[in-house]
Amino acid sequence: MHFPIIKLETIDTPVSDFEINLPAEDHCLDTYTDYCGDLYSTEDRKAVINSDWLKRLFDGFATINTEDETITFLDKDTIRRNFREYLKELTHKLADEADKEELSGFMFRWAGVDFKDFPTLFYLDYVQTSFSFMEDSIYLAGQTYKIGNIFDAHA
Repeated sequence: MHFPIIKLETIDTPVSDFEINLPAEDHCLDTYTDYCGDLYSTEDRKAVINSDWLKRLFDGFATINTEDETITFLDKDTIRRNFREYLKELTHKLADEADKEELSGFMFRWAGVDFKDFPTLFYLDYVQTSFSFMEDSIYLAGQTYKIGNIFDAHA
């Protein structure tokens, strides 16, 4: 399965200075990919930035400005509240699966990896799963980042 690794850049980083390589020895990359590194083409990158799935992923946590290719994180209270609500929904979903005797250990473990079932990795200072990134987005509250290069990954 192919999925994107989205690099976030500081707002003052010129496009010419966008990161073009992934960290060579990153634990998250080693754990969740068997291959990664090819840059998305300009068209594929824009398609991700303009996608409905990316807007759904960040709904309640950040807003995406597709024209400026930026992402602005909401306030701490909103992020905290929405993350707690997501956890409640997720635990109910897992409990329902368990009640039907359909919950596996894999499903349980994976619930803490792919936030809203999106197998996306994010790279700010280091690479994180979508779940970890969204959990930590409280520390990015109110900040705006450029959406930098997007890398292809495979698991």
